[in-house]
Amino acid sequence: MKKVKKKSIIIPIIILVLIIIFDLVFIYFMKNRQVDSKKDLEIISTNYKKLESEVEKFSKLRDEFYKASENDFFIESMGSKVNYWNEFINKYQSEIKTIDDISKKLKGKCENIYADSSTNEKCSKYHSNYEMSINYYITDINFYNKFATEFNKTAKDKLNIVKLEYEYIDFDKDGIFTGKLEGETNE
Repeated sequence: MKKVKKKSIIIPIIILVLIIIFDLVFIYFMKNRQVDSKKDLEIISTNYKKLESEVEKFSKLRDEFYKASENDFFIESMGSKVNYWNEFINKYQSEIKTIDDISKKLKGKCENIYADSSTNEKCSKYHSNYEMSINYYITDINFYNKFATEFNKTAKDKLNIVKLEYEYIDFDKDGIFTGKLEGETNE
């Protein structure tokens, strides 16, 4: 009888201790997850602001690219502007590299869905801005490379040919590559 009484006291105590341990472990992991989530929100917020700024710079460079190319992309008139275009293309590549570097910091973080709707919106805009920037860049460089290849056949001073390091992006898998011209491929 004493053994049964001891067992009836020990078993509930062991169960109670296990429940307390489980609760403490659960609370510990939830607090760590909450801290990690706050860090993720800060990383997304900080890097999204940087990305937004760089995308704005890229957009201005792109406008400059098209305004200048309308005037300069003629074999007869390019000769005196080779240095300008080589420097400009280097600047254009540098800007897309900066966007790509910032995007790498957002990529893993923006694959999650957050309770904070503004963070989810930033991630959505990140995907859209990054897709557009990379796809426009590829389209523009393909256009530039075609001209540069033709120009370099007869020119003394050569335009730099850009080796593309990026592929067209379709984040939402809708088959629409924002910024890609129909029939355009990576070259």
